[in-house]
Amino acid sequence: MYRIIYMSSSKIPLSEVDLTELLETSKINNTKKNITGILLHIDGDFIQVLEGEKEIVTKLYNKISKDKRHTGIMCVYNDEIAERQFTEWSMGYKSTKYKEINTIDGLKDFDRNALFNANEIIALVFLNTFLKSHRIQL
Repeated sequence: MYRIIYMSSSKIPLSEVDLTELLETSKINNTKKNITGILLHIDGDFIQVLEGEKEIVTKLYNKISKDKRHTGIMCVYNDEIAERQFTEWSMGYKSTKYKEINTIDGLKDFDRNALFNANEIIALVFLNTFLKSHRIQL
């Protein structure tokens, strides 16, 4: 198994309809390719986790990185993993705001700069802390 975590920013504001369409398309395509993961939308920024076979995940990430709807694409983690973290989601999804993230214990000072300056350890801690507080809601 292989995991890629990347971050990016939307070039234009996305409506809930836009985000829903993106999510539904991702779920269908990811199910066909046996990819699991999560997409977090935070005030126009994205952090996404993709898990699956290395060649398939890498190919999808390369396609995503060429998508003109977002900018500042930055891979913060890509490596072999022992097992999937998101087995139940072809694409889990949560839309939130930085001010809401700041209400979560352990993420009180987390902002856009922290997200885009994150290394793989900080990104994984962020995801695990966020998901722990939202797992049932997703």
